Amino acid sequence: MTHRNGVRIYNGYAEPFIAQKQFVITDQNVHEHIARIGQSIRKYVNDNNRDGVVVGLSGGVDSAVVARLVQMSGVPLLALLMPNGEAGKQLTSFKNALDLVEKFAIPYRIIDIEPACAALMLPDNDPIVLAATEQNRQLARMNIAPRIRKDKLYEVAQLERKLVIGTSNMVERLLGHSTKGGDSIYDFGLLDWMVKREVYVSSRALEILDAINNQPPSADLYEGQTDEAEFGFSYDQVDDFILRGTSGDQKIDELIDQRYLSSQHKREPAPSYRG
Repeated sequence: MTHRNGVRIYNGYAEPFIAQKQFVITDQNVHEHIARIGQSIRKYVNDNNRDGVVVGLSGGVDSAVVARLVQMSGVPLLALLMPNGEAGKQLTSFKNALDLVEKFAIPYRIIDIEPACAALMLPDNDPIVLAATEQNRQLARMNIAPRIRKDKLYEVAQLERKLVIGTSNMVERLLGHSTKGGDSIYDFGLLDWMVKREVYVSSRALEILDAINNQPPSADLYEGQTDEAEFGFSYDQVDDFILRGTSGDQKIDELIDQRYLSSQHKREPAPSYRG
């Protein structure tokens, strides 16, 4: 431990990652950052000679902010809403996504991914499924949908000469809270270095629906899931860990650092044999 301005700082494995953050978005400078993000989107699309971007819109605050940032930039945008069957269409987040695209007149398509998920899922009586633990069976099946959504984003992007914009924030990346080969893959990340409170600052400035801002963050991998329940700590604690050097609780600091270490493989390129 060291101390900075009277605050106890946890020095752990995540420090080099955290040190790469170069800005903090506040209510006072948020519109400046919105303008700069818009410039970066336009430049990236122009540099890559593409006709626009595609965003997966879940109805959560992260994807809502990304969609609005792109819309504000003036770059052509197509939002994809990708529910997993009728159950997915009944989720509050899906209804919120529909309300968002209606409020801001965002071009969108609805693609039901249930048939694709069913086609890729091994049957219950497959020997590999039968030999797996219950936890691994559940995780393997829950992660199919995010991977299908990534494939659909890239299929549409290819068809329309567009790029895929990611919706992961800095907290999710630090904790490895993503599906490898799924939502962790994209062409350009707008929230990669934003902590969750910066996302909410941006959301308020972009006039995102209160229903979206007020709902508990969730990947909607199963009914009743919330990010914070899965973490075992709050977004505020991780935000403080990143911005202040400590969550305020040494045990939580250690848990966050262990989550960072165990998910390193999600942030780095795959290693290769070099002889």
